[in-house]
Amino acid sequence: MSAVVRELREETGLRVAVGPLVGSVRRPGPGDVVYDIFDYLATPIGGGLAAGDDAGDVRWVTPEELLRLPTSPGLVEALTEWGVLAFPRTPPRPVDPFAGSGAAARDAP
Repeated sequence: MSAVVRELREETGLRVAVGPLVGSVRRPGPGDVVYDIFDYLATPIGGGLAAGDDAGDVRWVTPEELLRLPTSPGLVEALTEWGVLAFPRTPPRPVDPFAGSGAAARDAP
């Protein structure tokens, strides 16, 4: 759990209390690399929200606002499936920025 606390502090400026594991995914990386990603609930207990050196921006958003932001493929679907994101109604389907662009296919939900 200390690695989760350290990473969140470095990447967001927040001190957190780490809760339970909510889910995990495997995502392909460059070459033959496969990343195992483990997502935990975390409660802010101090610090100040600030983008780390590898991010251009950081902010709090509602679930509805999150749907309009560019995110990693499958992120919103996974968080919804794990019960981390809840919508008061059926969320609108996000616009696919790759539709009709001839871009390579993304991860299928």
